[in-house]
Amino acid sequence: MILFLTGMPGAGKTTLGKRWAMQHHFSFADLDAMIAASYGAPVADIFRQEGEDAFRLLERQVLEAAVNIHVAGGLIIACGGGTPCYHNNTEWMKRHGTVIWLQVPVHVLTEQIWNDTHNKRPLLLRYTTKAALHGHLDDLLALRQPYYMQADHEIEVNDKIDSKFVALLNQLGYKNE
Repeated sequence: MILFLTGMPGAGKTTLGKRWAMQHHFSFADLDAMIAASYGAPVADIFRQEGEDAFRLLERQVLEAAVNIHVAGGLIIACGGGTPCYHNNTEWMKRHGTVIWLQVPVHVLTEQIWNDTHNKRPLLLRYTTKAALHGHLDDLLALRQPYYMQADHEIEVNDKIDSKFVALLNQLGYKNE
């Protein structure tokens, strides 16, 4: 079973993905980390040096490689926020696993990213006011939401997120051995 976590920056794809993988004996892969390792530079540098088009092609190649090297058992892949929006990635992911959209309201994303003192999202550092960050995230969600909505399942991120994930695993027929 392969699960692809999608959603906006700050939605919890990596944090929740790691936790769920550990709790349910899945393997875990962070797509952005794999891209950075593959290229030998942080994602922000790839964007700056190669441009978004080159990054998105590399992203697809690394996504395919992550699935192709997966041998057995469960795998959770935390996708980048834009992954579903390019190269028919959502369609491809749905053919190879289950796509889950972690839905978080923009005002919550804004607070989480703004208050993150260890912000690892260099592309968002240019927003020097909370209002500017909120506006950017709102615009970004408007562009990406049609892709996110193509997910097989949507989970609203709140205090019941773990039980919702377990319910989804049960619905998908996963047995935690």
